Amino acid sequence: MSDNMPKLPSSSNTDHRLTNASKIVHFILDMDIDLKLTIVLAFLALTSIYIPQIKGTALMTILGLFVVVVAPGYALVAALFPGKAAINGNIRIVISLGMSVIITALIGLVLNFTAWGIRLEPVAISLSYFSIIVALIANMRRLGLNEEDRQSPHIRETISLIFGEAFPKEVRFSDKVVTFVFLVSMVLSITAIGYVIVFPQNGEKYTEFYILGPDGIAENYTTNFRLGDNGTFIVGVVNHEQKSLAYNVRVVMNNGFDQSTLYTDQFTLANDQTLEKAARISPDITGTNMKLQFFLYADGNMSSPYRECHVWVNVTQPAAIS
Repeated sequence: MSDNMPKLPSSSNTDHRLTNASKIVHFILDMDIDLKLTIVLAFLALTSIYIPQIKGTALMTILGLFVVVVAPGYALVAALFPGKAAINGNIRIVISLGMSVIITALIGLVLNFTAWGIRLEPVAISLSYFSIIVALIANMRRLGLNEEDRQSPHIRETISLIFGEAFPKEVRFSDKVVTFVFLVSMVLSITAIGYVIVFPQNGEKYTEFYILGPDGIAENYTTNFRLGDNGTFIVGVVNHEQKSLAYNVRVVMNNGFDQSTLYTDQFTLANDQTLEKAARISPDITGTNMKLQFFLYADGNMSSPYRECHVWVNVTQPAAIS
């Protein structure tokens, strides 16, 4: 036969690919229900912030609390203690809740030193990815143990075990009540912390308004003009109003008797958005110690300025041509 005939893939390579695919399938199918739920709910929490129909609803709140209060700590404890003999059910739950708060705080601390900051989107994304990745590691560690040694919870048996450990028959009723109140208080406290992290209260609402010189710093302003000359001022606005807002800028020359509008602009800024824009000013009246006023109006209210800045300028007649 000719040597130019195409070569068929060897059976060993095909078997190797089938073996790898089979391992992946078994890795997913053999995953315990608790880890599957952790991954699915963390993924739903991740996607909920990008789906308009879910964003801001009670479902998003529930998913957000889960990914803050439960998922990261539970996944980490499952990865650290894959065997059922390591720790019992009650201790596992308490450690999981506590670890969730610690992980959330550490991730928030890291995000605080990045450009993303501590906001809903980066916190949700970070915690969701952390929970999913660590849950996969936990599954890998569980599958490395003998089946009888794995922490493989069954919901009914787990609930019975937890209540049996928390409220044994030989304990007095009053002690059971104290234990129950303590557990409920702990869960409510951690849930409240998670809610504050997921849905922080808005701080003070305000807008920054400032003017800079042509070099982009708060000095070296153009203060001496000849009539007809231009001067450049950089107008800066930062929106901290917790919502998108429309702004108007108006620059007025005021000599104490008359005033004239030299510049106007309008724009809309999203929350926490900054705008710095060069405004070329050409005075049209002469005088000394005149007030060049920069007015900022917000939300279409042109009756009174929302913010105001000014510089004192002198404007003289142009030099006579000899």
